[in-house]
Amino acid sequence: MFVSTTGNDDSGNNNCQNIAAPCLTIQAAVEQAALTGEDDVINVAAGNYTDTGGTEAFAEISAGNNVNIVGAGAQNTVLNCPGNSGCRGMMVSSGATVSASNLTIQNGQDSSTDAEGTGIRNSGNLTLNNVIIQNNNTFDSDGGGIFNGSFDPMEPPATLLILNSTISGNRARGTGGGIANGGGGNDMAVGVLTMVNCTVSGNTSGTDSDGNSAGGGIFNHNGSSTTLFNVTIANNTANNTNGTVNGGGGIHNNGGNLFINNTLIADNNDASSADANDCLGVIGSTEGHNLVEDTTGCTLAGTIAGNITGVDPTLGALADNGGPTPTHALLESSVAIDSGDPAGCIDNTGANQTTDQRGSNRPVAGISGDAPVCDIGAFEAAAGTTPNGGGGGGCSITQTDTSTGNILLASLLLSALFGFYGVRRKGRASH
Repeated sequence: MFVSTTGNDDSGNNNCQNIAAPCLTIQAAVEQAALTGEDDVINVAAGNYTDTGGTEAFAEISAGNNVNIVGAGAQNTVLNCPGNSGCRGMMVSSGATVSASNLTIQNGQDSSTDAEGTGIRNSGNLTLNNVIIQNNNTFDSDGGGIFNGSFDPMEPPATLLILNSTISGNRARGTGGGIANGGGGNDMAVGVLTMVNCTVSGNTSGTDSDGNSAGGGIFNHNGSSTTLFNVTIANNTANNTNGTVNGGGGIHNNGGNLFINNTLIADNNDASSADANDCLGVIGSTEGHNLVEDTTGCTLAGTIAGNITGVDPTLGALADNGGPTPTHALLESSVAIDSGDPAGCIDNTGANQTTDQRGSNRPVAGISGDAPVCDIGAFEAAAGTTPNGGGGGGCSITQTDTSTGNILLASLLLSALFGFYGVRRKGRASH
């Protein structure tokens, strides 16, 4: 199947199977794929695809269908809702299996009640890889960027696997500015969320003065399960104080199962009375080696070996640091460099990772002279980013003796600076 901005959706004459005669919309290709009864790959050419309000989503995949939607690159294939209420990127029904890669979903909006997930609403089995979900907005519900949950108690939980992707700038009136895993309008939906090498940044929950405001970045509902491997959660906000479920600027676990491994949570904000900037609830781990800047609202349980708490990881702004999706770079002084699991940072399959979110090699020796150890979070700093000893040698001062004209060189070794960085670099892990 082929889709292009210059295509044609004439269902009587175009089955989307000829690259020289593509369909105009992804939905037309989805419908043609359903007619074949086979698993289909839908290749979406580069371009800005703008929804006209004629359908609820760019792609609605119903039960029994199995499709793989492949764009031409996250920066190149853009599904853009132009401010239409009722427009979202994708809807996946229970019983459907979908993969989507190499594309952006942005500017989804829905003002109707219980319209969860204006970027993506998944009730089936969905995998995302090298995808950007940005600037989507639910005006009256949960999951600004993504809602993952099955409302049918007779069906299995919705499953969502996100790889090498960025969830940023999304807003929800309720819970889960970036992602709401479970819950929803009747608090009955159940989801299983797994993320590997992803960034969740700049999302906001509780955009109305009334209602819930939990999980600016990610909200995990009671009965649902979330597992994160090398994820960076930064600069998210839980916005108001008037709901019954509030708090957790970065991530909020509302009684579900939540596990983080080699994951970085920092620089988030909780404007509610919970005062839980980075996290709220019980957060487990099977591998440890996490960095959580502010643990005021949460309990780190399970494997805590190598955890770092109470330290600013010194992140760069969300930016294009190479690779298909934006990331937060680790700056030279970051304690997250080479602080991951020395045995290897595993992914959801249990295998050691070989690349970070950008596709750059992992692990590398970010500290000169160290053995290669992966960094905490989605970004792997380049080899030798931090000189051995913590980013500095001595300070060389040149003085001129004006009476003799001689040049005197004085090398001042700043032992205090060495000591400061030495503590941060070598004595930084809490066990």
